[in-house]
Amino acid sequence: MSDPARRRLLGLLRGDASERVPATGDTGFADFIPLVPAARVVLLVAAVVGCIATLVSGASSGFPLTAALQFGVTAAFALFAVNPIAAAAAIAAAMCLSFPLDIERPMLLAVIVAVGFVSRIGSRTLLLAYGGFVVVAIAGIVWMDGSSIPAMSVLLYVVFAVIAGSLGLLMRAGATREQRLAVQLIAEERRSADIVRDERARIAADLHDVIARDLVVIVMHARALDQLDRPALTQAQAEILSAAKSALSDIRVIVAAVDPVPLTSGVEAPALAEEIAQAHHLLDAPGRTLRVGGAIPELPKHIDGALGRILREAVLNASKHGAPGETTLEVQSSDGEVRLELRNPIHPEGTDVSFALGGHGITRMREHAQMLGGDVETSCDHDVWTTSARLPL
Repeated sequence: MSDPARRRLLGLLRGDASERVPATGDTGFADFIPLVPAARVVLLVAAVVGCIATLVSGASSGFPLTAALQFGVTAAFALFAVNPIAAAAAIAAAMCLSFPLDIERPMLLAVIVAVGFVSRIGSRTLLLAYGGFVVVAIAGIVWMDGSSIPAMSVLLYVVFAVIAGSLGLLMRAGATREQRLAVQLIAEERRSADIVRDERARIAADLHDVIARDLVVIVMHARALDQLDRPALTQAQAEILSAAKSALSDIRVIVAAVDPVPLTSGVEAPALAEEIAQAHHLLDAPGRTLRVGGAIPELPKHIDGALGRILREAVLNASKHGAPGETTLEVQSSDGEVRLELRNPIHPEGTDVSFALGGHGITRMREHAQMLGGDVETSCDHDVWTTSARLPL
């Protein structure tokens, strides 16, 4: 859809577009279908011009009552811009008053023209009521004039009324379709906005998952540089460089997932075994150690990847908030599920924990588990923090 068409459709609506679209089925006759602002302006201008012309012609005719009635009918057409019921009622009343003034035939033409407006704007009830009135008006003229009115004239009245009604229905169908398209366009824009928001949240979550650990490594080693001797300083610098390269690689992987032009050949999320190796790298430090209990079971690829991300978050929390001591990791598979448990010592209550960051880790672990029907639980007992993840196989 072109931008002008899109703007025109949105311009049809003022407020909630759904309030102006027929509520029942595909007939489009349950409710009134108002004119668009431009059509209202045209109708009002035409009514004003018609009223002026009626005043000019009435002043020279010498029949003030007739001129006043014609002026009233012309002005009544302007009411279709705001209140079609009042407009139809005013024109019907003028038709009734035209019989004593003997101008019923010219007035019937105005009544027939109004059929088109009622068909375009009015509800089903108003259309049926007004159509019935037109039939009664034609019958009244035939009854009063008797044989003086040709049958061809009666037929022409009927044909003109049908044509006016058909044109009104066609315009109504077009307006209804445009309004429905406008509602659909708004709904599509809202869905697109939701998709963009969800994608941004996913990218932010992925960035947190893959970058946080590397940044923690950099921070930990950078803060300790002043206290290291030359060999340890060289090792710390190597660790910082390795973590920075890993963070850059992870960023390129995420960008490649959303960029139509791939930046890399595509690297999958690290598997559980790789994350365990990284955990050793991060937690095997002076005063700390990581012990893995038992062999790691063979797991489906999606389960393995999810556990890898959960372990990454758990190890990241242990490295940030944990105290010196032994951290234990166990991964067991039984009874149709796999369980991962990481236990690490923490600082006693009241001890300051350095550079606590974010607080999103536990939430992200639960999200990874819940996507596969599992869950993550955390607990603290006697200065030992336990992170347990359960995933169904």
